[in-house]
Amino acid sequence: MSVKRIIINGILVLLFFALCIQTFGQEVNKKEDEYFSLLRREVARVILRHPREADSVNYFAYSFQITYGDSITVQFSEETPKSILDKYEVFNPEESLRKFIEEKGIQFDSDKTVLYTILHIWDDGIEREDNLSEVFEKMYDQGWNFPSSKEVRVEVPIVAYLKGVRT
Repeated sequence: MSVKRIIINGILVLLFFALCIQTFGQEVNKKEDEYFSLLRREVARVILRHPREADSVNYFAYSFQITYGDSITVQFSEETPKSILDKYEVFNPEESLRKFIEEKGIQFDSDKTVLYTILHIWDDGIEREDNLSEVFEKMYDQGWNFPSSKEVRVEVPIVAYLKGVRT
């Protein structure tokens, strides 16, 4: 066997292994994307609570970070309405999310931090101030403060339409 043939065979073997590694990496990313999609739906179900806002504004938004790992931690932005924070304290969604992760067999190779933004839109027929530009300015121009963290995955905002005020 010539040296040239050995080199070509070696290159082909390396290419084969590189292709296998790349395919495996894509499968891992695809699985993680499925996990994040499942988690986003569950977060919307567990976290979203109807705020008791008697405000005159049509829109308000807030964000929060969830770190998934050995434990689950939720950290809300400064813009989160007090009524949402109060309901969060009573409900404690970390336990629900932990059970969901166990039931679905979701596993990450390291801690994952995800940023979720919630946009509430009052849709109750009451005349309210249109403040959407103000909401977006606060979110994107001024930037919301979150403590520095490792790599953060930013999810598509979750939109909640609110009908009337519940007490």
